Amino acid sequence: MYGDSKTLLNADKYAELTRRLLPESLGVSLVSPTDDLCGVKPGTSVVETALQRLTLRFSREHRAEDSGVENLDGNHKLHYLAIKSQSEAVIANLGVVMPARADAARVIEVLRFVSRFVCDDYRLNEELLNITDELATRYEELNLVYDTEDELSDFGEQDDVLFKLVENCVDYLDVDFVALMVPDKGIHKSHYVSAVPAQRIPILIQELSGTVLEELYASGKGIVINNPADARHVKAPAILDKLLCMPILVGGQVDGMLAAVRGVSHADFTNSDRNILEVLARKASKVIQTNYDAATGLIKRVGLEYYLEKALFAARHTGSTFTVLQA
Repeated sequence: MYGDSKTLLNADKYAELTRRLLPESLGVSLVSPTDDLCGVKPGTSVVETALQRLTLRFSREHRAEDSGVENLDGNHKLHYLAIKSQSEAVIANLGVVMPARADAARVIEVLRFVSRFVCDDYRLNEELLNITDELATRYEELNLVYDTEDELSDFGEQDDVLFKLVENCVDYLDVDFVALMVPDKGIHKSHYVSAVPAQRIPILIQELSGTVLEELYASGKGIVINNPADARHVKAPAILDKLLCMPILVGGQVDGMLAAVRGVSHADFTNSDRNILEVLARKASKVIQTNYDAATGLIKRVGLEYYLEKALFAARHTGSTFTVLQA
């Protein structure tokens, strides 16, 4: 079996079908563009050589006709047919070695008959693979959403929950670097894969917290950068990577952002990526709004009590001193 994933066609099945429809054939092969060869009982060395020549005929270096007949040794002929998809891409090439006296028109008719089944099989299997890939993507997205908490039992959990959210983004979205930035509240969480050079991180953080965040404040909309042209729209020439970022909204206003970065060799960010990061940005917003007043941006009573308890603990055990100001 072969194809882009090596599972799109069962070459043996169609080579055997061709042999049965042409019982006088001496050898049959189905050759893929990647030079996978499937022969069915190729008898003599002449036949084996002919079938190998079929591979060369359809190699990338030799653009072949859609169909044809090639004389071999005076007693045999190689009949061949290029099998194409609906987009005119070559799926496979079907070849059969026949006695020289065989009716060429009948042989090519059989090859075309078999090719229709090959095309249908290829198309159906390609659709199934696409559906499987789509389901796998949706499954990963659901795992990301459900594995990311947005409920806090106390103020002290905020840092852990937000960092876990950032960490999950890196793990599930196949990105190199993720940052959650809410400057006015002193929130900055980031996580990156080991393949990212350490010297790149400060540059990314500086650019994200400067030009990109300013653009987000101004537009209130998500930003997608998949190429240099996109980057120019955001006025972020220092970002040589692919970027996806979504606003963190608190009280309906942009308070920060959740940003994901991929290297230029990675796949472009898709609408699906955009949607999932938007969901996670809303989760981050919910966590933050649990502890901060939407109108003033100040921490709520539970946060004040949390910091007072920490200050009292430090005063009792380390001798530190603190001051409380009441406006």
